[in-house]
Amino acid sequence: KLIVGHNMMLDVIHCLRQFHCELPEDFTEFQKVVVNSMPRLIDSKMVARSAKFQTVIDKTHLGNVYSTAKSERFPHPAICVADNVMQTEQAHDAAYDAYMTGFSLLRMMSDLNEDDQGGPVDLASAHVNSLLHKVNMLRTLDLPFMDLARPNVTPRRPHILQMSFPKDWDFKS
Repeated sequence: KLIVGHNMMLDVIHCLRQFHCELPEDFTEFQKVVVNSMPRLIDSKMVARSAKFQTVIDKTHLGNVYSTAKSERFPHPAICVADNVMQTEQAHDAAYDAYMTGFSLLRMMSDLNEDDQGGPVDLASAHVNSLLHKVNMLRTLDLPFMDLARPNVTPRRPHILQMSFPKDWDFKS
């Protein structure tokens, strides 16, 4: 099964911490926990930012991605919702945000099909696999995404001083 979110780094962290385990201090261990507990994870913001959609989707916040996915540019697949299912059509309502995310992802993934006829989305395609476990990073200019399954590029940051303190130092008092 595919776990889907939009700009989902914090969602992944909160889900792991609340429902799976305490978060490891080591990033490599964190990656192992993510892959073992969420083997197929995809961030729709990363799909919207991919090369195929850069000229089509100018801003990748969820509301804009959804508006673009509803447009004539993305006619397939037809997505219908039963009457009275949506309590609200208000952005930032959890259920409606989940709907907008799923709708947008389906439309974008369908557009990635080579036949471009709106056929079934191939979740095992090379393009889908290249986007798995890549999540958008908030407010980082030199690290646009984090790969939660593979090694990441470590940006060069000579202007940042990082300090460590022994664990036995008490900063509470």
